[in-house]
Amino acid sequence: MSNQLLGSWGEDFVSNYCQQKLGLKVLKKNYRTKFFEVDILALDPEKNVGVIIEVKTRRGDRKGELLIDGFDAINKFKIDKLKKAVKYFLTKNFFSSVRVDVASVLYGRDGLFQVDYIKHAVSN
Repeated sequence: MSNQLLGSWGEDFVSNYCQQKLGLKVLKKNYRTKFFEVDILALDPEKNVGVIIEVKTRRGDRKGELLIDGFDAINKFKIDKLKKAVKYFLTKNFFSSVRVDVASVLYGRDGLFQVDYIKHAVSN
């Protein structure tokens, strides 16, 4: 399986997870401008807050293999891009408030996905 396909599956998994487990309404996947890309753009209807979700998917073996989770891939460059996305959505009046969440997805050799999810992972 290619990394691109794995990433797409991870985003689909997180999209369903956000809707079913967190009660978010997914508005768009892979929202792109010339300055940034947002993996998932959602709305938290309880708080009326826009949610930018960065998804990092990794392969691994849950049975003893040392794993580097997707959170390690969120570097300063990526944080700056996410902050630009927040500013964009606030400036364009898409939302009155925006938060950034990060999902780390592990695709195991058993063919199952496991997600770790952090709300408010990047401060505006």
